[in-house]
Amino acid sequence: MKALKKAGVPDVKQYTPLTSDDAYSTWWKKFVNTANLQGIENHLDPKYVPSTFEEKTVFDLRQKHLYNILNKILLTPKDMDLLSDHISDTNAQMVFLFLVN
Repeated sequence: MKALKKAGVPDVKQYTPLTSDDAYSTWWKKFVNTANLQGIENHLDPKYVPSTFEEKTVFDLRQKHLYNILNKILLTPKDMDLLSDHISDTNAQMVFLFLVN
């Protein structure tokens, strides 16, 4: 937990909900900018793998926080189905991979 406090917890209030597939491209740009400002850009990269124990600890905790954020902001039926596929592993990185595709 000390590592996460040091790195910071993503703030759900900063993210815009996605309520329509039509708004996806605009939403995605805002989401990426907010993610970068909050220091979670590595979660958007499906090839990123933490290299140290501390990085992995922070990454895994942020995965859970980010998955929680996604549950609150991805409101289309398709996105809700995608999130339900990852409820057991809370793998936000994998959710992003499918969102981009």
